[in-house]
Amino acid sequence: MTGEKVSKRDKKPVEHTSNCVSTHQGQHVMEFCDATYDSGVLSLEIYGGMPAYSSSLRIIVKGVDFSCRFKGVYPAPVSNCRRKIIAKKLTFKDRKIKKGKRLFGRVSVEFEETSTYKGKTETVRHKIEGYIKPVVK
Repeated sequence: MTGEKVSKRDKKPVEHTSNCVSTHQGQHVMEFCDATYDSGVLSLEIYGGMPAYSSSLRIIVKGVDFSCRFKGVYPAPVSNCRRKIIAKKLTFKDRKIKKGKRLFGRVSVEFEETSTYKGKTETVRHKIEGYIKPVVK
C-alpha cells in the first residue's frame, strides 16, 4: 500500500477508551485502556501519547483489592530506576464486570520514581488520573 492513496474504506476509526492525564516525562494524555476479565480477575492497561510518550499503567483488580504497576521507557540510559506507588484510587460506575460490556471508571495513581542518570540520583513524583471506558474482553 506504500505510495497509494488512502481511501475511506482503508481508514478505521480508533476509539479512545481512556481520558487520563499523566505527568510522567511531561504532561500528556493517555487515551487508551484495554480490559480483560478472566477467573474473577480484571486487568486494565492504560496507555497512549505515542510517539513522544511510551508508558503504561497496569491495574490488576481482585475483588475489592487492586494493585498497580507503572512502566516507562526513556530516550537516555538510566540506572537503578525504581517506582513506588504512594497513593491510588479506583472507582467504577457499576461493579458488575462482564465480557463484552463497557466498563466506566475513574483512576488516580500517584507514584515516586527514583533513578540515576550521569551519576546523579533523584526522586520525582508523578500522577496518572482520569476516566476509563473500555469494553471488557
